[in-house]
Amino acid sequence: MPVLRGKDVRVLIGDGATPSEAFDPIGGEVTLQWGDSSAEFDTSSKDDGEFNLVSYAGRSIRFTMNGKVKLPDDGYERLIAVRNSSPPEATLQIKRGTVILYQGLCGWGSNDTDFTNNQAGTWSAIAAPAAVPTINNLAAVAP
Repeated sequence: MPVLRGKDVRVLIGDGATPSEAFDPIGGEVTLQWGDSSAEFDTSSKDDGEFNLVSYAGRSIRFTMNGKVKLPDDGYERLIAVRNSSPPEATLQIKRGTVILYQGLCGWGSNDTDFTNNQAGTWSAIAAPAAVPTINNLAAVAP
């Protein structure tokens, strides 16, 4: 079984058109981190002896990504436009080849651009779901 490699996974940003939204990759992408966590809360009581019991509720998903600025680039330009909109929301899509691993409306919490002397310009962004995702399956494979 082949290993899933980062180079095979891409971040795309939607144009918001309905009914058939188009997606563009954000050019120059280097890294994508997909974090999924739940809040932990204590469910133990005096009846549980020495055991601290916990349960989990809710889910928080965060996408942190960065790359090199390559212009012109429709995806990067759309990211800038989304950050300038109110609310700053657009559909995020993550694909491996033709397989969609994640798709859903996200709030785009930041976009940082760094222009260090004699270095390639870089961008970084953070996004999180603004609605329940329509697809959320990191392990999805082609049918």
